[in-house]
Amino acid sequence: TQPRVGRAASIQALEAALSHRKRQIQTIRGVETAVDRALTAVGLDGRVVITGSFYTVQEAIERIHGKP
Repeated sequence: TQPRVGRAASIQALEAALSHRKRQIQTIRGVETAVDRALTAVGLDGRVVITGSFYTVQEAIERIHGKP
């Protein structure tokens, strides 16, 4: 995913950087949508690990806990 910050790498750049991997990746537009999909995928008892820049993590926290 890509945070709402001008300096963030584009999703296309991330896909290109990971294209040589033999694992399946999924790109999702917007941190909020990515968080929603991850939480839905793991269910109520699951866990989601969020990594990336402080911008990405902050957007995820705001989505999970509501904006301050």
